Amino acid sequence: MQLLPEVMQSFTAGRFEDFLEDGASQLQRFFPRRFEGFPDLDVAHDAARNVVGLSYEAACDIGRRSGLLAMRIAFLRTAFGIGILDDPRHSKARQLVLDQIAAAAIKPNTSIGTYLTETKPIWDAPPFERQKEGLPRLLDAMDNRDQDWGVIIEHLERAHAVESTRVTRNKLEAFANAAFSNVTMLGMTSLRTIQLHTLVADGLGLHFFDDPLLPDWGTLYRSSDETAVADALRSALMEGWV
Repeated sequence: MQLLPEVMQSFTAGRFEDFLEDGASQLQRFFPRRFEGFPDLDVAHDAARNVVGLSYEAACDIGRRSGLLAMRIAFLRTAFGIGILDDPRHSKARQLVLDQIAAAAIKPNTSIGTYLTETKPIWDAPPFERQKEGLPRLLDAMDNRDQDWGVIIEHLERAHAVESTRVTRNKLEAFANAAFSNVTMLGMTSLRTIQLHTLVADGLGLHFFDDPLLPDWGTLYRSSDETAVADALRSALMEGWV
């Protein structure tokens, strides 16, 4: 998985609008499943442009005004969600980015492309596939009474138990803490809603409510209707809606 030459030519020539256009087209080419839920191609393309633009801002924020680094971040965000660099479950991806930031210059490098190729069975699968076993029973239990956080973590441990997706309990606990912080800052107060949010974040990414590729979630959370949020979260887990 490599950047197409026209993407970097656009950037180096100072044509930032062309950089956004070409970068968005490349995301749509490499990650077609991420754009299947949009009503038309123009809306999907605008969302991809947003991912590229936000990734360029992220590169600038960390002190590297680099189109090359921006597109590598955009690849990771499209595959694993907009919050991948803050997600404790994806520490390897974050380290790959940090290694490039620490380098004297951002140069052609295949490490992130190789990582994405190796992890494609994870990010290209249906988002809640790994949670399928035991999920209906867990959701029924959550409907009836508040669940201890240990139950949620154990469910996620089982979901990530296979070798190719293994995540340690410590990382899952850190991820749950981050998801808790996010959802409470969004104004959700019910333990059930918070835990449903955490389960959905496992499939859609830590900051899925801010993801340009998942705009309906942002609209829903901004409504501050916690009942509607909880119902949508539960439906997503049961039906795979994204």
